[in-house]
Amino acid sequence: MAQCKTKVVAFFYSSTTGQWQSIASKAWSDLLVCGMPIVSLKYRLFYRSHYAYGCLYWPMTNGIEFGLKNRPGEAMLMLDTMTMEFSVADYPPGRWRGFQVGIVEAGEGRLGLLTFSINDAASQLRYMVRQNTDGSNNEWQLEKIIPLGSGNHSIVASTERYLLLLRLDFGTDHSEGLSLDVKTFQLERVCELSDVTSRSIYTSFPPSLSSRTV
Repeated sequence: MAQCKTKVVAFFYSSTTGQWQSIASKAWSDLLVCGMPIVSLKYRLFYRSHYAYGCLYWPMTNGIEFGLKNRPGEAMLMLDTMTMEFSVADYPPGRWRGFQVGIVEAGEGRLGLLTFSINDAASQLRYMVRQNTDGSNNEWQLEKIIPLGSGNHSIVASTERYLLLLRLDFGTDHSEGLSLDVKTFQLERVCELSDVTSRSIYTSFPPSLSSRTV
């Protein structure tokens, strides 16, 4: 996904042809409301993506005061990989810009959202589930509070029903990667890290690369 000044575009890579191809573009004027016929962005508006039910979601970053068309609250940029079309998807009601979130598959076609509880030093997660599957309304329900234990936690990425977290022990340089399965709510240690640089989440390796020794 590339964010140009006046539009957002997406490309896909074909392993058959070995080439990149443009598949989707949409003007910011069709997504954002700024009182102008042509919207020209000066800064990047969306960063890390999340994957659920064949769609990629990019939460809006903090600091850019744009409103979204026909929506009273904040929203996420969404790319449907089946239709290859951009649109916007609603957050639960409230203020979300600048919050760390993870978008996951909650089951039965419902979308799930994980974020840290307010004023708890990132020691527990709130898990909310959208109650409809077609996006016709924005009714979300708090399903569970998930304790994370001591340490400073951050959301790294999410895909399908998994959330990847980074835990940094207070007063030390020790950090570790944790995974959370929203089906079982089991928090598992993935690895120990020697630094806290950016990490990514990888799933669905082909069988030849699926060995636990990789």
